[in-house]
Amino acid sequence: MSVTYSTVTMTGIELEEVSGIGPEKADALRDVGITTAAELAESSVNSVTEARGFGEATAANAMVN
Repeated sequence: MSVTYSTVTMTGIELEEVSGIGPEKADALRDVGITTAAELAESSVNSVTEARGFGEATAANAMVN
């Protein structure tokens, strides 16, 4: 599965501001090097699934929101 989104609208947005990303999921993403919403939008589903608690469906959903 491949999902791509423009980072223009994501610049300056913290992970916790993304719908469905709370403090625990944000920490899990930071643990794998994804620190901003823009980086999340640029990430592959495979990269996001490396974060604890993120399966393929959860990763794709987080990237959409």
